Amino acid sequence: MTTRSAEAALAAYESLAPVYDTMKAGNNTGNWAKLLDGVIREAGPPGVRLMDAACGTGKTTLALRDLGYKVAGFDLSPSMIAAALSRGPGVAFQVGDLLDPPPGLGRFDVVTCLDDALNYLLDPADLDRALTGLAGLLAPGGVLVFDLNTLHAYRGVGATTTVIMDTDTEYVVLTGTARPDHAPGERLTLDFATFSHDGDHWRRADSSHHQRHHPAADVRALLEKAGLTVARVYGFVDGSLFDELDEHAADKALFVAVRAAG
Repeated sequence: MTTRSAEAALAAYESLAPVYDTMKAGNNTGNWAKLLDGVIREAGPPGVRLMDAACGTGKTTLALRDLGYKVAGFDLSPSMIAAALSRGPGVAFQVGDLLDPPPGLGRFDVVTCLDDALNYLLDPADLDRALTGLAGLLAPGGVLVFDLNTLHAYRGVGATTTVIMDTDTEYVVLTGTARPDHAPGERLTLDFATFSHDGDHWRRADSSHHQRHHPAADVRALLEKAGLTVARVYGFVDGSLFDELDEHAADKALFVAVRAAG
């Protein structure tokens, strides 16, 4: 069954896929992968089999592979998976929904779900279903790592209009519908306008990204319901991790949860 959340996310990323990597070019993917490796090792997984759920174009997946993980990934967007397969031939990238993962994936020592993918789940019941499904992909003792946008992120960039990419041939404008007092658990829309130069003309493509803030306390409860123990909840600000999450200062919350070894 395809949910409204999945339909909206698919349409958004199919539209954004052609410029996604260029838009993210300024991000230090290698540094991000090293930070993730550090929190994974601190949680103590028993091995290196890693599934990257909602893997996008595979940049982080392959950066983790370069650190020694045996990686695979799935994503809702066929266009994003096509880019991932082009970047990482031989890696098991495939199309799949967070709410209905591809069958026969097996069990993994590490499961990641990054770049605010879970914020696209607009119903708490869908978040519950997704976290339960991700927990089911973990081997005993395995570690789940995922991030979520914070109130600070939504009340800042999510409440303004910002040029987030500007090159000679492409630029992207982000307009958020949040407010400076965006409430915990509230929904919002992030509208992306992509302008691409083609000869003498500029072409515009629009995509709307519907997200929901998920309060940390609610997420903790759902992880425990899924049979996982919350090991840490970090705050992520300007490329650095902080040991405690402050929703009013961090851009992202990074959750680390562990499945029992027995």
